[in-house]
Amino acid sequence: MYDNDDTDPYTDPATGVLRNKLDIADAGELAVVEDHVVTIRLEELYLQPLAGRFDLSQREFLRQLGVKVGYEIRWQEVSAAEMTAASIKGMNGDLSGFEDIFRSIARTLRS
Repeated sequence: MYDNDDTDPYTDPATGVLRNKLDIADAGELAVVEDHVVTIRLEELYLQPLAGRFDLSQREFLRQLGVKVGYEIRWQEVSAAEMTAASIKGMNGDLSGFEDIFRSIARTLRS
């Protein structure tokens, strides 16, 4: 309960859609935009990784980052061969391998 009423301060009362910086009022459109924004950010992290080794602690950090924006990231579903192939393509400017990986391992947490 929020301040003596049942209104969720995080959703637009007229549409029921999560309030957002882009002022998108359509749930379907917001889901598509969120998917694109998260994919782009994850690609950026692969192109310019966080400092240090990309080990379990960094994967956990990225997993938690995904949860904060509404996604579950299932790293266990990516084989070493898939990651290597995507990395090689990425070094040559082709991000399609990473796009495919992220589409397959990122699951929306919202219902």
